[in-house]
Amino acid sequence: MRGVGAAVAAAVTATVLTGCGGGAGGDTADEAGEGTPRTSASSASPSPSWDGGRRRTPTRVEADFRMAAEAGGFPRPVFDTIHYPELPHACRLMAWLPTKTPPDPADVEKAAAVLRKRGWNVDAFGSEDGMSAWGVDRRPWAGTINSGFFRKEDLAAKLPADRKDEVDDFTGLVFDQISNTCGEPLPPPGSTPSF
Repeated sequence: MRGVGAAVAAAVTATVLTGCGGGAGGDTADEAGEGTPRTSASSASPSPSWDGGRRRTPTRVEADFRMAAEAGGFPRPVFDTIHYPELPHACRLMAWLPTKTPPDPADVEKAAAVLRKRGWNVDAFGSEDGMSAWGVDRRPWAGTINSGFFRKEDLAAKLPADRKDEVDDFTGLVFDQISNTCGEPLPPPGSTPSF
């Protein structure tokens, strides 16, 4: 899993440092992040990260991932928001969905299908040593879905120094998303941001 983990870490780091979440930026859900996907032609095409003031807030991201978990038959995720002092505008959402055995890839694919319908890009990174990873992004968010058995050391590597002792070995699904703006839209090119 070290190779898969390195690819995931590189993608997330690039997202935070460049401010690009990649993927489709159009909204497919209502303002609360719940409800049915919109089917207008405009939601099917990619749009820039600035979307006229609408935000993919942490609450909306959590709603999308809760719907995905339900579709895959996983427990309801409880999200933890992690802030990093060295990246004051960034935040990370993580949810741990414990299972008795490593998740069936077909169930993870059901969850991924819901995310795709809600406008997220989901691509498999691969499997290694009983773990699988999918890249998941939707501007300004990017991250992964990881499934399998995880060693305490690998999980602790994802957390800030003051939280590394909070984890133990884990079997299940991990939703991990990070945004350099914590879901706030980036200003359009050429504009002056207000702080």
